[in-house]
Amino acid sequence: PDTIIWAGGEDVDVLVNNHPQWAPLRVLDLSYRGDSPARAYAYRAGAKYFSGVEMFFAQAKDQQKFWSHYEWS
Repeated sequence: PDTIIWAGGEDVDVLVNNHPQWAPLRVLDLSYRGDSPARAYAYRAGAKYFSGVEMFFAQAKDQQKFWSHYEWS
């Protein structure tokens, strides 16, 4: 695949060993951790890495907007 969407806690070595023929161009990381295994996988694969941190903040903003319509008393 050209793009890997990292949505789990998969071990980098397991992924590399099970799919040695993969040569993705980009890794989209849905993890919010700075030490996400997706970063290491992208580096090892020579792929461009996209962090999920911006998505995290966008989700938080939309959740605040959604829940602000409810009265909590």
